[in-house]
Amino acid sequence: MQPRRTPPGKTLPTHGREPGASRGENKTRAFCARLSRVADGRGMVTNCCRGRAFGLRTEAELEVRTAEKQRPEHPSAAAAVGIEQFVVENCFAVRGGNGGLMTPWVLAVGFAAPWLLWGLLFAAAPVIIHLLFRRRHRETRWAAMQFLAAAVRQQQRWMRLEEWLLMAMRAAILLLAALALAGPVWSLPELHSGRVPVQRIVVLDASLSTQLQWDGQSCWERAREAALRLLESARPGDTWQLVRLAGSPPFVLVAEPTVRVAPVLEELRSLTPTEERAAVIPALEAVHGLLAAAPSQLRKEVYIFTDSQRTNWRPVAEAERQAIRTGLQGVAERAKLVWWEVSGPRDNTAVTDLQILDDYLFVGDALQTTATVKRFGTEPVAGHRLDWFVNGRLTASQTVDLAPGEERSQTFRTTITAPDELRVEVRLAADALPADDRRFAVAVVRSVVKVLLVDGRPSGVPYENATDLLRVALSPAVSGPRSPGEPPRRIQPRVISDGELLSTRLDDYEVVFLCDVPLLTERDAEVLRQYIVQGGAVVVCLGPQVRAAAYNHAAWRDGQDWLPARLQDVMGDPRRRERTFAFLGGEFEHPILSPYRGNPNTGFELTQTFAYYRCQPAPQRSRVVLRFDTEDPAMVEAPYRRGRVVLVTTAVDRSWGTWAVWGHSFVPIMHETVKYLVSFEAQSRQGVVGEPIVASSSTTGVESLVLRRPHDKTETIRMTLADGLPTWEYAGTHQAGFYGLELPGAAPQVKWYARNVDPRESDPAPVAPAELKDDFLAGLDVAFDVPEEQSRDIAARALTDESGSTAGRWLLAAALVFLIGEPFFGWNRQLGLAAICGLTLAALAGLWGGAWAAIAVVLGEAAAAGWWFRRQRWPASE
Repeated sequence: MQPRRTPPGKTLPTHGREPGASRGENKTRAFCARLSRVADGRGMVTNCCRGRAFGLRTEAELEVRTAEKQRPEHPSAAAAVGIEQFVVENCFAVRGGNGGLMTPWVLAVGFAAPWLLWGLLFAAAPVIIHLLFRRRHRETRWAAMQFLAAAVRQQQRWMRLEEWLLMAMRAAILLLAALALAGPVWSLPELHSGRVPVQRIVVLDASLSTQLQWDGQSCWERAREAALRLLESARPGDTWQLVRLAGSPPFVLVAEPTVRVAPVLEELRSLTPTEERAAVIPALEAVHGLLAAAPSQLRKEVYIFTDSQRTNWRPVAEAERQAIRTGLQGVAERAKLVWWEVSGPRDNTAVTDLQILDDYLFVGDALQTTATVKRFGTEPVAGHRLDWFVNGRLTASQTVDLAPGEERSQTFRTTITAPDELRVEVRLAADALPADDRRFAVAVVRSVVKVLLVDGRPSGVPYENATDLLRVALSPAVSGPRSPGEPPRRIQPRVISDGELLSTRLDDYEVVFLCDVPLLTERDAEVLRQYIVQGGAVVVCLGPQVRAAAYNHAAWRDGQDWLPARLQDVMGDPRRRERTFAFLGGEFEHPILSPYRGNPNTGFELTQTFAYYRCQPAPQRSRVVLRFDTEDPAMVEAPYRRGRVVLVTTAVDRSWGTWAVWGHSFVPIMHETVKYLVSFEAQSRQGVVGEPIVASSSTTGVESLVLRRPHDKTETIRMTLADGLPTWEYAGTHQAGFYGLELPGAAPQVKWYARNVDPRESDPAPVAPAELKDDFLAGLDVAFDVPEEQSRDIAARALTDESGSTAGRWLLAAALVFLIGEPFFGWNRQLGLAAICGLTLAALAGLWGGAWAAIAVVLGEAAAAGWWFRRQRWPASE
């Protein structure tokens, strides 16, 4: 036979085959194409060929994390082990005529107590008894028996059938009883429309408080085990998603609804608890997004496994509490909410705070720190040990006694002998929650503070320069050697002209003063902006030469740039001096004015100012430090990026007033201004876990830095550009302790940061389910108070059929029917079958009509049985 030729310009259909592919690969493609055509012909839509319908986050993750474990190594091998079954079970979902998602027609079966299935062996007892005690006979020829043998042969077939039915009924009684005791449950899809799958979202609390230990296990371990049991009892077709309740992203760990339970189990087993506070509101918003993205036809269930910590779920702030209330109500309105509590004991002792009393430290000062220890719960503690460490060395030990709910402060003091960055740590004896028994702080010790004074009016005449009086106020004897008995000079000022600003390295100074600089160019403003972004501090002191329009154009930019206020017009006339302005006294709430707090008659209000610039502070971010008696601001401060800026609206020389000349308020305010700005450097080193570490520098050529992490671990941080500056950022501060950033240079130094746990996580007291139900979730579909000891029943709840009843009841009912019908069947075949049918009818009547319907059917059947028995015992006379 000649082979069929293909006409020119046409190709034969390959049916999934590709040239050059192996036979196994072509078989696989052909099968998928055939199955796709079958599915399309039945009105179904297949999802596996699109790559990710029910996968994990991305196709790459699905391939790496699940395909290697579930797919055969080669398509040819897949064909050998049944690739068709693999593709049907793992790759296809079906949509019905209404667009709703349907699952393959699969019966899901499970057992609550599978060890009781050993009772199935007893079902073999009737069979063994039947085989061992069968009737054995010996043939003996007897003439009269020929007639009986003929009669027996006529009934032999019915007799054998009755014997086998009776044996099967007795075996079924034992079989059904064993299955019922094992607690089987099933879920059978509907015949025509298909069972609607359930979208299950598991929310697992991974906050610090879940690490509380009792009875050798933590709340976290109990919660994860319960979630694992829930996932292991999954029904075919149900989809799963995983959300982590922690303090920082990612909150959603499995975003795409997946029917593959194995990857979700793997993700869940790899999870570890964090040392962060639970960010409840973002996690609830993430759950909202998952529910909103799911088809409306799906039934939805959200399981929250948490220790129900009160400080997280019922915070003190009303705005935060209202946001949580709205979030929970939104979840409960969209899905059935199951609240799974795994809280433990209420007793815990924690170090809730560690403060360095003075952040403005120099060599020779006393380092004084205070630790706050609090006892939570109902039991007191006595003789609790508290150890103090400085740079890793044990320096002092104390003991503390605490009553229930008591909070006590312990103080530690030592003398500083050298400039350094001191790492101060306080430790409590370990208890049920070890993570909050330690607290960390960094103290920056200086020998001097370098300050740069930019003079906008250099004249060469003593005390006619814009910076002369400020220089004297900051360091009175800066030009000569320090005399015996003179206190150490803590501020080291350097004076430059405004023309030298661009050529000076600002990174070498902690504070920069601009004194009556006439013109602020775009380039000047950009250099100062980069310095502030790195964490520097700038003090802008105005004067008669300042051009307000140039400042507003270069550094205000509608309140978005670093200048804390918009400059307006000049108030007053310094030449006529007909009107003077005084500082307005008050509560002195700002830290810069702290020396005057509670100290009357200091002459603060006697200062005379002849002129100043009126200004408009930036809303929300600016804060007025000091005002004139006209209510106009005299000093305004505001943060900008990681730095800070202070605006003084009058002059710091004698051109516009007597403030700098008299000095009784000028000197302390200038020193307090420097102290306030420098202290922010030390305060920026402290933080809670999860807060990133950010460092910037104008130095180029450094691509990466080494970061020292807790427990002697290191990590390399790559350089990125932020605001035009080389920046190193590390966001992995998820563990409490010290982090050290190794800075490059001729003499490399380490810049230390401290990260501590949130003290609100130390109180293990849970919120009562009644409070949540009455306040947050009144009238909504929520399951509360799931006892931890009943966690084994999750599988039974997850596999319960759509009517809510388990299969065990039906198995017991069937066993009871056979148990009652067996004696009747052994006595009379027709009577036994009638009894079994009657009991089955009564059970069905009870299912559909209730108990009274079952009783009515039983009474009717009893009446019919009595009538039949009467007819058999006393037949009617003809």
